[in-house]
Amino acid sequence: NIFVAPFIIRQPESKIVGEGEIVTLSVSAVGTMPLWYMWYKDPNLLLSVSTNAFLVLGPVTTNDSGNYYVVVTNSLGSVTSSVATITVQPSELLNVDFNHIGFASVGINLTGGVGGPVVTVSNATQLRQYTDANGPYVIYVVGTIPISGMDTHIRPNKTVIGHGTNATLVGGGLYLYRSTNVIIRNLTIIGSTEDGIGIHYSTNVWIDHCTIADARDGLIDITQQSDLITVSWCRFYYTANSGHNFCNLIASSDSDTGNYRVTFHHNWWGELCVERMPSVRFGRAHVFNNYYNAPGNNYCIRSRLYAECRIENNWFENVQNPWEVYITSGQPGKVYAAGNKFVNVKWYESPSDGRYTPPGNDTVFAPPYTYSLHPVDLVPTIVTRYAGAGRGPFAPE
Repeated sequence: NIFVAPFIIRQPESKIVGEGEIVTLSVSAVGTMPLWYMWYKDPNLLLSVSTNAFLVLGPVTTNDSGNYYVVVTNSLGSVTSSVATITVQPSELLNVDFNHIGFASVGINLTGGVGGPVVTVSNATQLRQYTDANGPYVIYVVGTIPISGMDTHIRPNKTVIGHGTNATLVGGGLYLYRSTNVIIRNLTIIGSTEDGIGIHYSTNVWIDHCTIADARDGLIDITQQSDLITVSWCRFYYTANSGHNFCNLIASSDSDTGNYRVTFHHNWWGELCVERMPSVRFGRAHVFNNYYNAPGNNYCIRSRLYAECRIENNWFENVQNPWEVYITSGQPGKVYAAGNKFVNVKWYESPSDGRYTPPGNDTVFAPPYTYSLHPVDLVPTIVTRYAGAGRGPFAPE
């Protein structure tokens, strides 16, 4: 037998968290067993002695902010880890405004179905009856509703909103064709055989606090000259790789011209999202305070011909190419990037395939609306806490 003093192969990691969260610190060490772990908070406050390589704190308060380390011992010696800093953001810093911010309200009073009848639907027939009707309606969706393809058309002046925390559409998507003044909130849309939400020839649309997953085509695609769209506080993911895990396409081809002014803010692109977060042709895309954690992706944001992307205070983690320019024809897309955070990020260029990763110092459009940026270090906590269906007070219980 060989007897070995302990040594550390993976150090505890620093974290920025919100007040009230549960925080786990961990270390990986090897050596002759048994190994004992003594966790300390600076400078020498002993918190725990055990054979457990984890320290669990919480729900944390701002008093838990500080430097933590662990001493690993066995009968042959000891080793001290590097310091991991825990920063607990006070709850008042995590306050968020769920009112509309973005392009969707430019040029109109964005009201959706306000002023029309308020109805509640619990099956596909009822849902189509009111989404396809003329005039304004506020439509509350209750429970799980199987729908088919893109048969559910959303006409102008509609609010479609999930009731409570579990309103779900399964098997199909929502289709907007030549529609305007539409608000879609608090819905889970799973497993559409086409798009999760498809937007064609439509303007002034706000999609907020939706969870969209496993659509066979795009999760939200904005094409055929659609304009003035806001996508906020949504969660996007897949449960399997179909070979087409492409999330958000803006303009369907190099000939699908249009203004395509779109805001994406406080969204979460997660598991098995591969491309198009978003991919932009022709448009003006404002992408801010979003959280990207999609291991195995190809790229996140792509700027294509005649596009301008303004990319601000986003958190990119475990991804390849937070942004890239893809050159096919026409004027190459532009990128302005500022205040973004990168954790375990890789960059890849292939000029022979038209893929470039510019530094992000192009001159691009200025948004015509007022907005405030959350500090980038708060983005993972805020977005994972509040993005997606069931995460906001938007429908009566």
